Amino acid sequence: MKKKISISRILVNLVLALITGLAFAAFVDGSMTAAIVAASSVFVLGTGGQLVFGSPKEMKGTLYMALQTEVWVQDVMDTLFYENEFLNLAVDHSAYVKNKTVHVPQSGGKPNVVKNRTEDVADLDRRTDTELVYSLDNYTTDPFLVKDIEDLQISYDKRQSVMGQHIATLGDVIAVETLQKWAVDASASHVLRTSGTAEGGLTLTSATATGTRNLLTYQDIARAAARMDIDKVPKQGRFGVIPTPMFYGLFSDKELLNQQALVGKDMLVMGVVAKLFNFNLITRGEVVRYTNATANNLRGQETAAAATDCAGAVFFSRFMVSQALGEIKMYYNPGEARSYGDIMSAEVNHAANFLRAANVGRVTIAQGYVAP
Repeated sequence: MKKKISISRILVNLVLALITGLAFAAFVDGSMTAAIVAASSVFVLGTGGQLVFGSPKEMKGTLYMALQTEVWVQDVMDTLFYENEFLNLAVDHSAYVKNKTVHVPQSGGKPNVVKNRTEDVADLDRRTDTELVYSLDNYTTDPFLVKDIEDLQISYDKRQSVMGQHIATLGDVIAVETLQKWAVDASASHVLRTSGTAEGGLTLTSATATGTRNLLTYQDIARAAARMDIDKVPKQGRFGVIPTPMFYGLFSDKELLNQQALVGKDMLVMGVVAKLFNFNLITRGEVVRYTNATANNLRGQETAAAATDCAGAVFFSRFMVSQALGEIKMYYNPGEARSYGDIMSAEVNHAANFLRAANVGRVTIAQGYVAP
């Protein structure tokens, strides 16, 4: 944008420079050099600022715009994972993001251990280090109209009334996509099926689903724990995210209250509602979906709901899953004439990954399917 140069303000800058130079010279034993330097600095700073930023009004608008988007970005950062706090349990790779890609150095395999070694000179084991690389996904909201943005700027509650639903939706989509990447696909050993009695109604994943599904039982979760024990996964840091239709048949009301009383405050903050077989259990409305096929195929998040869909619960070790939060941006177009207000939209870059081979550190329990 072309800047307007005010002759009157240049003259004011010149007078201020002259006064500053004379005053400065008086304190430095009448040094003309010091006076010239001081006067020149005042003139250059004053006039240069006008040339770069325009009039004081334009400068104010520029600074206000920068501050405004910064405040809204901070709101997104503070509340993005609200009610999806389990995302913070994962290994954080945010520091390794470069050009929308995560680059993480990986150490080589386990060392060989020999009991009662007899040779005097052992063979040298050369470790081959690798790099874990995965890309960030880009999530954007549709542009939306904002009225009276000056009032919103100074009020957190008013900003949340406008942006709260957008941030919540962003967070929910990111959470589901993350669980999709932490879930097991097409495995006979690490995708288990529920084995309880067959029921319909609330156990179904959507209105499209038909038939009945086997309820989740204690024994099913015990099998998931046994699988992790066999894979030598640490008992500390095990979590399970279970969809609501699967969870509430697991405990009676009294048992659930007793379970919640045993959960520490630090885990309650993360959404943990119960603990069973060393798994900290978390519930949410949507987790992942599977086909009814014996191949145990994970259904894509964008795939339309099917009559045979089966809900899935994701069990994982927090030390073997990762997530990375990249750049967050707020886009702002003030004073849109055709909209009679300001237009805003949000962008979040996020990635998630599983860190171990052969599904070590994760198990999925999918509903057992019973044909109608």
